This record gives sequence, structure tokens and C-alpha cells, in this order.
Amino acid sequence: MRVELKYQLASMQIVMLKRVAAVLVVAGGVAAVGSAAAWRPPVTNDPASSTPWIEKRAPQAFATGANAPQSSARYRIDATVLFPLFSIPVASRDDVGFATALADHGAGNETAVRRYEFFGASFPERARGLNRMGFFREVVRWEDQARVWTAHFGALSSSPETSRSEEALDSDESVRPYTVLDGFTDRDASVNRDARVVLDGSWTSADGFYDQLLSVWRETDREPETRMSSMTEMQRRGFLSTVEHALRVAAGEVVEGKLQRARYPFVHKAESMELERRGHKVDRGRARRYVELGLVAPDAVVHRLDYRILDQHGDRVQSFRLWTELPPDDDGAGPPPMPLGFEFKPKSFLRLEAELVSG
Repeated sequence: MRVELKYQLASMQIVMLKRVAAVLVVAGGVAAVGSAAAWRPPVTNDPASSTPWIEKRAPQAFATGANAPQSSARYRIDATVLFPLFSIPVASRDDVGFATALADHGAGNETAVRRYEFFGASFPERARGLNRMGFFREVVRWEDQARVWTAHFGALSSSPETSRSEEALDSDESVRPYTVLDGFTDRDASVNRDARVVLDGSWTSADGFYDQLLSVWRETDREPETRMSSMTEMQRRGFLSTVEHALRVAAGEVVEGKLQRARYPFVHKAESMELERRGHKVDRGRARRYVELGLVAPDAVVHRLDYRILDQHGDRVQSFRLWTELPPDDDGAGPPPMPLGFEFKPKSFLRLEAELVSG
């Protein structure tokens, strides 16, 4: 009995590490939203399709040296295996990966292009050689205080295993398949096209990963374009800019003392979705921890915000929570609130926790 239990726990740890990097993109929920679709045969593309939307509409927006005011953060990822049903911690491993985030400061009433980026990866040496990665960039065009269009480009490493036993036995991590998302949304329509590529290596920065991904993607056939027509101004947001918008709204409501449940529409892969805020609390325990770590001032107020992502039918896709300070918003023109930490459970037996290490 003890031998069998020990084997089961070891298998769960291996499965946990397999899952960790596959769900590092989103800040708590992005990976689930951007999970890989079933592979279909490629189609022939015209030459114009070899440039992603984000480069068509905002060329070199993320180039080194871009001088737009921005906020950035780096997070450490820890993982915990939970006993199903009761969510009792069974095993854990610290520092199995990292995530980075970037967001431009608000431009107020100015016409501007605003950038958002999230990049997450596992540490193979900390995760028994497992190499998983996720990456997402988003650009929003603002004119007259309204969103005009949004372009996105991202990739998520996908796992070919179909069962836990296959995951435990699979050991070839030198080459990984990725599902790549490329899309654009304006008032007329939202479009998206997927591609499947294979990359060899590991990366420590979003720029390095993007450069290699783009060169391979340009030579890869893509799936048929999906489309949704007639976008409202509120729907012309992607996931990352929607999270920022939700935090700015929460900051304003905290000042007014009326933080309530709310839903924020956005479009992902040409599908209508919503980000729902379900709960809020002032977390004094977290505040003490962040003070000890030197992340916040001794008098800081740390808020825990609980969210879930809903599909077009109102069904839950992913839940997550994050911790942040909520300074008064300056009409959308100041630095965006950056999470101090976030947490989500991609599986009932696995909890991923991210904590700010630099920003």
C-alpha cells in the first residue's frame, strides 16, 4: 500500500511539472483561454498573410528602444499538487518557472498605440527537463478616448500527450510544438488564424522567443481564418487590455467605496468572451508578507480580486485571483496597476502561484 501510494504521488508530481509551463501564459487564466485547438491540415496562404496583424498595424512596436512610458514586472512561479476534492496540499516545488509582464502607461485623451505583453516559461533544470512556454502580445489603438482596433499575436507550447500515463512516460523535451494565434479586431469584425509550428530550444526573454517564432511562422501554412462581425467599442479589447481596464475600474470603485461584481466583454480568437469580477477583499495577511519582501510600503493596502473568464454562452473557462495595490486612477493616463501576485488552478489537483520579484 505504501509503495503504491508513493508511486501515485511521484506520478502526480511528474504530471504537475508537465502542466506547469503549458499554463504559464495569462496571468492567471490566459493559458486556459489560449489553449491549443485540435490540429487540422494546413492550407495554402497568399504572400500577404506572411506578416502578422500586429506587425501590419504597429510595425516594430515592441522593438528595443521604444520610448513609450511603461510598467513591467517579473514573477516567480511555484507549483503545488493538491489532493482532489479536498484541495489538500500533497507536494510542492518552488521556482519551477517565471513570467514577465509589460503594459504601457495610459495616454489619457491622446491618440496612441498601447502595448501589452505576457511571457511565461518553465525552468527545465527545476522541472526535470520539461520545457514549456507561453507568449502573448497585444496592441490597442486609441483615438478620442475610444478603442479603434486591437491586434494580437501569441504562442502556447502544446503537449501531444493524451493521458497521464503518456505524460509520465514522455521524456523527449528537445523539440516542442506550439500553437500560434494571429488576430485583429476593429468595429467591422474580429478575425483570427491559427498555425502549428515546431521550435527547438528554450528562451529567457520575450524578444528572443518572438524573433525565432516569427521567422518560423512566416514559412508555415496557417489554418482557415475565423471571423466574427460587428464589434462594439467595448469588445475591441483583447484579454490583457481587459485585465488592465478591470483593474483601473476597481481602483476607481475603491475610492468611491462601492466595489461590486462586474463583467467586461472582450474578444479572443474571434470569439466573444467576458471577464467577470466575482469577489474582493482587503488582504492584510498578504500585505504583511509583501512588506516583509520589500514589495510594498508598510502602510500599503493590498487587495485580492477574484475573477473568472466566461465564454459566449456564459460558461466558466478559467478562474483566477490576483493581489495588487489599487492607487486612484488618473483618468486612465497613469501607470497601470501591476499585480503583486496571482494564482490559479489549471487542474483540480494543481495550483500555480506567481509572486513579484522585480518591477
